[in-house]
Amino acid sequence: MKTDAVTAVAAAELAPPPGGGPLSEEVQARVDELLPEDVAAYDELYESNGVRMVKGPWPRSVAALLVARALTRGSQAAVEYGEVVVRHAPGASSTLTPAGTPFLRPYAVPDGCRDCGLPRPHGQQSSSTGLHGYAAPLDEQRLARMQERRKNREKGQER
Repeated sequence: MKTDAVTAVAAAELAPPPGGGPLSEEVQARVDELLPEDVAAYDELYESNGVRMVKGPWPRSVAALLVARALTRGSQAAVEYGEVVVRHAPGASSTLTPAGTPFLRPYAVPDGCRDCGLPRPHGQQSSSTGLHGYAAPLDEQRLARMQERRKNREKGQER
């Protein structure tokens, strides 16, 4: 997929190289490890305190800049359930999946963990947030999960 001029300008604004220079080889290698070269575009599911927004499709170059920017700012990125998950801050993350592919992350129960959505007690879990124990969800997360469950129930898609 070719990147047009508008996308290139937006990408430069989104993720200027740290220190005015090119990305370090270590960051570039980590981006290449997380985002396969054979995927041309990605959809993004951005979640912040229980609010979800689907964005994209982004060309691979823009997805790579999103991941590189996160890595250079100390955020964590990992492959979870076959998707690339970037944890920007507590309660804020981006999930990248090939364009047109449904998001597969496990269904989060309303009272599930703030970081991973698994029900309690879940012991120590390893995820892109690191090894963590159960943390109660934020009120906004709990409300959004209940609303999503109700919407899925009305569609007959409850898990």
